[in-house]
Amino acid sequence: MKDLLGNTLKPGSLLWWLTKGIPIRVARIEEPSTLTINRQPQKTRLVLEVTIPLDAMTEGSETQLPDFLCIVNPDAERVIEGMLEGQRTQ
Repeated sequence: MKDLLGNTLKPGSLLWWLTKGIPIRVARIEEPSTLTINRQPQKTRLVLEVTIPLDAMTEGSETQLPDFLCIVNPDAERVIEGMLEGQRTQ
């Protein structure tokens, strides 16, 4: 797996997310197994650790993240997979 310039990615690699302007780190690269899901081959997954700078809070307030939803569900990973199923293009 390589970045835009052809540099090889590996766990621990530091990346710059161009469109968001934030650094991210490669946590791990999950290669697909030989198993398939619904007769579709599994795809390689890039697991990232994202560092997001937050604006300072006013005293007594709690930070709210407007672009994120916490999925409070024991099957969260399966829920996310279902949400992304139609969006996968690579």
